[in-house]
Amino acid sequence: MQEKTSFINSRMIKNLNLLCLVLTICLVLFFPSKKQIWYDESVSVLCSKGLYYTAGNALTALPGNTSAALEKQNNPPAVYNCTIIDNGNSFIYNEALYLFTKVFGNSLISYVLLSKLCAVLALIAFFLLASQFLEGSIFISLALVFIATDTIFWGMAHEVRAYIMGILFVTLSVLYFYKYMYKGDKAWHLFLTGLFAASAILSHYLSAYVILVLLGYLFIVKKTALFALKNIVAIVIPLAVVGIYFYFAARGFQTMANQNSSIAAKTDEVAFSIAQVFMLSSKFAAMNFKVIFPFISGSNIVVLLSALLVIGIYIAAVWFANTPKEKRDLHLLFLLGISSSLFLGALSIKSHHYTALYARYFSFSLPFTSLFIVYALKVLYTSPRIKKIFSVALTTLIVFPAVGFFLFGIVKYAPKEKFNHIAVAKKIEVDKVNKIVIPDWTDAYLIQSFLPTGYNIEYIIDNTSKDFTLFHGETIEKIAVIRINS
Repeated sequence: MQEKTSFINSRMIKNLNLLCLVLTICLVLFFPSKKQIWYDESVSVLCSKGLYYTAGNALTALPGNTSAALEKQNNPPAVYNCTIIDNGNSFIYNEALYLFTKVFGNSLISYVLLSKLCAVLALIAFFLLASQFLEGSIFISLALVFIATDTIFWGMAHEVRAYIMGILFVTLSVLYFYKYMYKGDKAWHLFLTGLFAASAILSHYLSAYVILVLLGYLFIVKKTALFALKNIVAIVIPLAVVGIYFYFAARGFQTMANQNSSIAAKTDEVAFSIAQVFMLSSKFAAMNFKVIFPFISGSNIVVLLSALLVIGIYIAAVWFANTPKEKRDLHLLFLLGISSSLFLGALSIKSHHYTALYARYFSFSLPFTSLFIVYALKVLYTSPRIKKIFSVALTTLIVFPAVGFFLFGIVKYAPKEKFNHIAVAKKIEVDKVNKIVIPDWTDAYLIQSFLPTGYNIEYIIDNTSKDFTLFHGETIEKIAVIRINS
């Protein structure tokens, strides 16, 4: 008698998971259709061009106040110098953006495309990581939906910032960490863990909270094996890379310290509360773990109940786990996911202000919060000790609101124009303008960053003006400057 096969067999599940990967990649690549930049993005653009926004009147120190003079600043050493002046952060990203726009041009599409491609690679890395944990189940598709429809992940995939590159590298680091820990103790996997961890930190310093969990977990579980020569070499080389960069970037840390002191002084004027730190950390923890309620209401009771729901899911999943592997994986993913709230909360208390608790700073834990919730749902669905109605109710409570909120966000997405330099640069190119009056040198830097390589234009400073003045032969055109530096 022929054995019956499941309606959804393993081959079909594999194809569905691959289809979901393709669809989430398309989601990242083709949405949104509109894009503007804000202040921090303008800093990334300027750093990638070797034109730092507080570098003074750089044009007056150059042979001429022309685009050709500014283009000479567009080289890797100048990009490195701007990165250090800023605060030393995002070194790999800034240099990558420099190289990327050298090849693909200076349009806004090119600046954003680097982030989108990093997001695509992050989705692929996440797919591979989810495959390690979920072992080919249909829950991989749900994990992909969770990460791709996370408003922070999706937002960072379209920002001219280093966050999505950091997410890519931390995901790769955890992927090879898992392979080293549970797939054969290969020194090569340990080396790749360290290499991608170093890359994450050099993309954005705050990815360190994920790396700290990996280091702690590694030394607790594998402490004796780490003293083998091959493992020592695998760890030391990535550490040396980061150490060398930090040595040369030391003056950037002073800038960061000055920024922290300035922000802390302003916060002291309105009082600083550890209770507020706890509430903000709990709020972002709940949101990252896909609890929708803090998106709707930020009241203390809603935040506390949402955070308790996350803890309840963790306890329930561990309680109903069928195997030691499931418990181990749940612990690891939860630690990686909660690390952002613990680390950033501690950083906020130390710095005595709330700046460390911005939503985007939590982004490096997103792959693991998404994967944890899906893994927990899988455990609850497959546990023979739990009624299926509970699993269905929990899924309904988490999955549908989270995805629905994201889709609603896409419909309502309408970015505000905070810098009109991109539109002005486009007009200069189309109308073949060769001279422009600007109110501030930084306006020239930003306009230059969106002009085609080799385009010739003369910049004239007029500090009393609030307009761009474009010269069209004998006629002029004035355009009010939009520059919202916040």
